[in-house]
Amino acid sequence: MSSGLGATAIPVGLSNTAPRRARFTASIGTTIFGAFVAMGLLIAALGGYGLYVLQAAGGFVVELYDRPLMAINYDRAASLDFAEMDKEQLRQAAAATDRERAAIEAKIRHLAKVFNDDLAVAAARSLYDDEKAAIGQIHDLVARWNELRLDTGKASANELATLAAGIMDRFDLLAELATGHSFVQRRKVVSDVAFFEYTSAAALILALLLAGGITVVLVRRIVRPLREAAAIADRIAAGELQAGSSGRSKIRAKRSCWSTPMTASSSPIPGSRISFRPWRRSSPAA
Repeated sequence: MSSGLGATAIPVGLSNTAPRRARFTASIGTTIFGAFVAMGLLIAALGGYGLYVLQAAGGFVVELYDRPLMAINYDRAASLDFAEMDKEQLRQAAAATDRERAAIEAKIRHLAKVFNDDLAVAAARSLYDDEKAAIGQIHDLVARWNELRLDTGKASANELATLAAGIMDRFDLLAELATGHSFVQRRKVVSDVAFFEYTSAAALILALLLAGGITVVLVRRIVRPLREAAAIADRIAAGELQAGSSGRSKIRAKRSCWSTPMTASSSPIPGSRISFRPWRRSSPAA
């Protein structure tokens, strides 16, 4: 014969062990600090990319203006130097006195030195092999012209004029090559600048999206709970004493980790969703 003891109610949910979900909890200070760190990294990334764009722009200036365009300028300068040398050679041939011819010779030597310097700078600024080959041909032809000029017995005035015309033709070819290559380099620079414009716009949009995401996280984890707590405090101050109980119930409900929902039934706790079942301990038979 079994004697029953008083009925004890246990929650049904406690009969099965439910796995609890791990939740990351952080204090308000930690959350705000993390948000500031994320915004700081975002600003640093944008600033670093802006610095990279500025450095690339400086490289564009060097590659476009300091190389092909400067090569064109020095090509033209060398061409003018040789034209001046050829003109002085004609004056030297028509000079009447040795003193005048000596003065003209000194001027031609000075022009030759300036010519070699300008041609060397043009070769250093040139980026393409065909330009450098044309410059080398001009250098050899001018050296041949100068050699014939100094030895009047080897060549006549017509031969010097023909050689000088060939040198000027080579200068025209060099100018055409340098101009064409400068346009190619310019198109490359324009394309690179357009690429940096698109990537900068994409980086700005991405930064705005990340900043918006950080703002949403701050609102959900800090602003909204503080607003709810302030509302509960206002209700308690107004005399609604049940507000504190309901507020704590909301907090406990948010922190609950039950894996399965519990059906509502008769419960001593009003509004609770936990159902209870009677449990009796059986005594051994008499």
